[in-house]
Amino acid sequence: MDLLSGNRTSPSPPGKRRQAWTAALGILAALAVGLALSLVLAGCGKSPVEAPTTTVITGTASVTISGANGWRADYSFRSGGYTYGKISLFSPDQSTSILEANGIQEGSGTTAPADGYSTSAQAILGHTYFIKTDAVPHYGRLSVIGLNQVGKYTSITVNFDWVVQTEGGNRSLQ
Repeated sequence: MDLLSGNRTSPSPPGKRRQAWTAALGILAALAVGLALSLVLAGCGKSPVEAPTTTVITGTASVTISGANGWRADYSFRSGGYTYGKISLFSPDQSTSILEANGIQEGSGTTAPADGYSTSAQAILGHTYFIKTDAVPHYGRLSVIGLNQVGKYTSITVNFDWVVQTEGGNRSLQ
């Protein structure tokens, strides 16, 4: 008897109920296996104890200096919430752009030199510089890819590609 309406209903044969429950349990089991498999495969990357394949970070940046910022601006090298030093751009005469760092020298290649650094160099379009970004030191390489002066004594923008080694003292930039 149907308790809500008072009508008699014929119950499902026990075999059909058992088949329905078996089908439902089979679907749930398949879903559980699929979920477990996806969780296992999601963890199939490098284990946390393995060293990263590289400790080098890269980027492209633009720094603009003008009278509004005292003809000086800094750019910090950041990745993953960490800062790996900085460079400064300034102009002593509002027409020349000077790069300043803990160490800087013109050069090219994938290994920063051990010595021969000064603290500043003129930013010249197409030139590449090795840099020490801080006292640790973190080594890097910076290539000037754009240099634009807007009006005489208005502003100077330097665009550059950079590579910085996140491991202190490591001069390899590849």
